[in-house]
Amino acid sequence: MPRGGRGVFTAGCNAHFSGADMSADSGRPIRSRQSEAQLKKAVADLEKTVRSLLDSEERYRTLLALVPDIVYSVDPRGNFTFLSRSIHSLGYEPAELMGKHFSAIVHPNDIELCARDEVLERYRGMITGDENAPKLFDERRTGKRMTRGLKVRLVRASGREAVSRGGAPDAGAVMYADVTATGRYSTDVSERDKEFLGTVGVIRDITAQRNAEQERARLEEELRQAQKMEAVGRLAGGIAHDFNNMLGAISGYAEMIKKKFGIDNPKLDKYADTILSAARRVADLTSKLLVFARVSKVEMIETDLHKVVDDVVMLLARTVEKNIAIRQRLDASASLVLGDRSQLQSAILNIALNARDAMPEGGELLFGTDIVTLDAKYIEQQTYYLKPGSYLLLTIDDTGVGMDESTRARIFEPFFTTKETGKGTGMGLASAYGTVKSHNGYINIYSEVGHGTSVKVYLPLSPDAVPPAEGIQEDQPVAGSGHIMVIDDEEYMLNVSQEMLSDLGYRVTTCRSGARAIKLFETMHEQIDLVIVDMIMPECTGRECLKGLRGIDPGVRAVLATGYSMNTEVKELLGEGFVEFIQKPFTGGKLSQVVAKALRGR
Repeated sequence: MPRGGRGVFTAGCNAHFSGADMSADSGRPIRSRQSEAQLKKAVADLEKTVRSLLDSEERYRTLLALVPDIVYSVDPRGNFTFLSRSIHSLGYEPAELMGKHFSAIVHPNDIELCARDEVLERYRGMITGDENAPKLFDERRTGKRMTRGLKVRLVRASGREAVSRGGAPDAGAVMYADVTATGRYSTDVSERDKEFLGTVGVIRDITAQRNAEQERARLEEELRQAQKMEAVGRLAGGIAHDFNNMLGAISGYAEMIKKKFGIDNPKLDKYADTILSAARRVADLTSKLLVFARVSKVEMIETDLHKVVDDVVMLLARTVEKNIAIRQRLDASASLVLGDRSQLQSAILNIALNARDAMPEGGELLFGTDIVTLDAKYIEQQTYYLKPGSYLLLTIDDTGVGMDESTRARIFEPFFTTKETGKGTGMGLASAYGTVKSHNGYINIYSEVGHGTSVKVYLPLSPDAVPPAEGIQEDQPVAGSGHIMVIDDEEYMLNVSQEMLSDLGYRVTTCRSGARAIKLFETMHEQIDLVIVDMIMPECTGRECLKGLRGIDPGVRAVLATGYSMNTEVKELLGEGFVEFIQKPFTGGKLSQVVAKALRGR
C-alpha cells in the first residue's frame, strides 16, 4: 500500500474526534459532511413540502372561491376559525366573523338547532331539544352519523339590527340554509387518544329552493281549494235542481188549493199562503245555491256600481244597529261594470250583513272603491283565471271580531257558518263568491282575530254600454187552448203541471219517460201542439228526447223545463230546437206566459 494511503489509514486509526472520520485533504470529519448533506436534503424536502402545501392551499382556496357554498370551520367552542369568501352572500367579510361564535349569524328562532352550551349570552336559556340532535357548530360525529341536511335560517348583515332589537327580520334579510357538518380530529377517529379540534361544515343557500317549494305548496293548496269549490259547486247545483223540482210540486199544489178552495175557506187560504211563502224562501235559498254553482242566468248590462252601493247603504241604514257607523269612500273615477244589478246588489248586501254580524258591540263599516290594474303576475297567484286589465275594486271593511285562518279558508263554502243555529244559513258569502266569479271578477278576504275583516271585490270595468235584456213580465194567468204533452220523470211535477194546464184550458198528456214519450208521440204527434220536456231524466235526457221527437216531426215545438237557471247547457239546448225555457219551480202565471209565447210562434 502506498505510504500516503497508509498514513491516512494510520491517522484514521490513531486519531479520535468523538467517533467522526476526517477527510484526507481537509481534515474535516466525514460524518459531518454526511450530516450536512442529509440536512440539505431535509431542507430541500421541507421546502418542497412547503411549496406543495402552499400549492395545495392555493388550489383549495381557488376551489373554495369558485364554490358558491359557504365552507367554514369552528373551534371546539364554536368560534369561527375559517370562512370561505362565499360568506359575502350573507353580507359579511370573513375577517369580521373570525373568532366570533357561529350563533352570531343564526336566526333567534333557530337557535334550538345549535348546541345546548356555548351559545351567545343573549340566547342562553333558549336552547332545548335532544343532545343527540343535529348540530351546527359542535358536531363531533363523523362518517354516517355526521349532520346532513340540517335546515336553519341565517341572518344577513342587513338583518342584524332587527334581530338585536328582538324583532324578526324581513324575508330578504334571511338566508334559508342547508348545513352539512362533521367533527375534526387531530388523529384518526378510531384511536382512543383523539383530540377534538372543532367542526367543519358546508352551508348551502336554499332560499330560492325553499321559496319555490312554498310557492308550489301554495299553488297546490289553491288547486285543492279550487277543486273543492268546484266539487261543492256541482253538488250545490244538483241539490238546487232537486229542490226546485220538489218546490214545483209544493208551490204548485199550494197555488191550486188557494185558487180552488181558498175563496170559500179563509183558513185554508191562509194555510196555502203560508206554504207559498215558505216555498218562496226555499226557492230563494236554492237560487243562491245556483248562483254559487254558476248555473244561474246573469244579465250582463252596464251597471253603475256606485249606485248599487248607495242602494245597499240605504237598506243597511234601516236595518243595522245604531252603534254601527256606515261610511263611504267611493273614490273610483269610473264605476261602470258589466253585470246583473240585482245579483251584484245581493252579493254586496250579503257581505255587508256578514260584516254587521261580526260587530255585535258596534263598530264601523266602510265601503270604498278604487281603480286598479291587475297584471299577469298578480293573476297567476289567484285560484281561477282572470283577464289582465283595469278593474273596479270594491273594498268592504269592518272593525269586527275578525276570523282565524282556518275559518277564512272555508268562508266561501255553502252552509259553512260560525253563527248559532237558526241565525244564518251559511249561504250569504257563498252566493257572493258565485256572483263575483260569474261576473268574471275575483273576491278575496283579509282578516285577523280581533282586528276586523277586509273583503276585496274586483270587477272588470265596462268597455261600453250593453242594452238591458228584455224580460217576461209576470201577469195574471193567461188561458189558452191546444194539446200539450208534458214529459218529466218526477210524478208530482207531472201531476201539478197537468192541473195547472188543465185549469188554463189546455188538454194534457203526461209521460214519465223520454223513451216512452217518443213512442207515444209517434202515434199522436199530429194531435200535439206543444211539448214540455224536463232537461234531466234517467235513460233519456231532454236533449235526446227532443232529438227523437224531431225525428218524427221536425217542426215540433218544445219547451225546456229544468231546476237550473239559464246556463251554458240551457243556451245550447235552446239553440238545438227548444223554443222556450222555464225554470222550476214555476207558478201557474209563469207557465201560462211561457206556453202562450211558445204557441204564438206556430
